[in-house]
Amino acid sequence: MLLRLAKEISFLQDLYITLSTFVPPLVKHNAGKIEVLKCAFWHVAMENVEGAYFEFGVYEGASMLAALKINRSLATKEAASFLGTRAARRFYGFDSFESGFKYEQSGDSHPVFREGEFQSSLSRCRRRLRKYPEVSLIKGYFEDTIGKNAPAELAPGERCAVAFIDCAPCCSRAASSYSMMCFPIKATPL
Repeated sequence: MLLRLAKEISFLQDLYITLSTFVPPLVKHNAGKIEVLKCAFWHVAMENVEGAYFEFGVYEGASMLAALKINRSLATKEAASFLGTRAARRFYGFDSFESGFKYEQSGDSHPVFREGEFQSSLSRCRRRLRKYPEVSLIKGYFEDTIGKNAPAELAPGERCAVAFIDCAPCCSRAASSYSMMCFPIKATPL
């Protein structure tokens, strides 16, 4: 029995290896983000953590769309029977959109990405997310939007349940300091 099971597992592993070599790295990269979001939303649902989702670096809205769909999937009748009911969650996305990204400091650089890359369209992103009224998109560079505004002005009365920082490391300083220090996170003691 065990030998047969081992042979079947080996076949499945070989099949997965063969198929995964044909998947472009960018697709795997984005699939990995979705898996991270699934885990994050599952954990906040399991621990009954209330609060909003904050995404820094929206680009064209793929991760935001994944987060919205994952969150809704946890509100199904089947999931609610296990996780219980919970309050609705708001979603906030920050991006420069049409401007692309820029380095915050003169010494910042990236070996692959250049300033101005990752330009996208705010109106196109809004169209993509139009079925989700719980979404607010904030246009501008982080230091101009979150750097000048208090959390109460950007997301009145919100706490952070999940923060997804998907931007160049040079840009993430402002995003991470804002999301981690300005929004108290309710955690369940272990």
